[in-house]
Amino acid sequence: LKLVDVNVHPSKWEVRLSKEKQLLHLIETSINEQLRHDPQIKLTRAFQSASHPEDTHEPLVFDIPSTSYVSQNELSYPIQGEMERRVHGFRVLAQHHRKYIIAENEDGLYIFDQHASMERVRYEYFKRKRLGKVHNQQALLLPLLISNKLSTLQHEQLVAAFSKFQVAIEPFDANSLVIRSVPQWMSDTDHQKVIDDMLEYFEGDIRKNEEDIQKHMLATLACHSSIRFNNYLSVAQMQQLLDDLMLCEQPDHCPHGRPTFIKISAKNLEKEFLR
Repeated sequence: LKLVDVNVHPSKWEVRLSKEKQLLHLIETSINEQLRHDPQIKLTRAFQSASHPEDTHEPLVFDIPSTSYVSQNELSYPIQGEMERRVHGFRVLAQHHRKYIIAENEDGLYIFDQHASMERVRYEYFKRKRLGKVHNQQALLLPLLISNKLSTLQHEQLVAAFSKFQVAIEPFDANSLVIRSVPQWMSDTDHQKVIDDMLEYFEGDIRKNEEDIQKHMLATLACHSSIRFNNYLSVAQMQQLLDDLMLCEQPDHCPHGRPTFIKISAKNLEKEFLR
């Protein structure tokens, strides 16, 4: 026990070994010694050798789940008429510079901002399925420490905002808070960026409307859990994203107000080419 210092962290979340190199050497030596004296295990081939080379290259750097974030069964309104045409009318053509999705339908050519589009999908998904419901928690491997210079009121509003989304936040000391767990649906979010964004949001104004706080929190979560520029997407992934976007209540813009797409009509294309 003398080799272990348990007083490194006030809450005992971290311990330190005084002779780490010697301990590592001891473990490696013991394992090597054991392996040298143990009888060799005869391995049997579990699989047949491939008769021809196979391409195992995986080009995807981002994976959109095969299950749509938005499905017809989850909507509060029926998909009919114009909505149905909006969902199924787009055909993906290409990804431009790993930033924009180029698609077409009978009305013309469309260019989608892939980040803004997924922000809108995530925002409405989080709003409809997550807010106000009880969800399983996921403990953070490294708890997040939040040091802030907010006023007492701003401090209370920040804690209330995170608590509303079932983030386990609690005081750490007089000037700091700590987050130890988050809902499982928030696990793929950049938690540190969400915290930084919310701290910046609360600076300045003394009091903020609770509804505005929730909208900003949703928008922040959507932003920091969405694909970014320079992320490669397959045609199937792009098509899924557009289908999900067209099922949203407000597909024309992201939660921050930026447009999700621009349209170039067939008439304008012909005009540009002097047709």
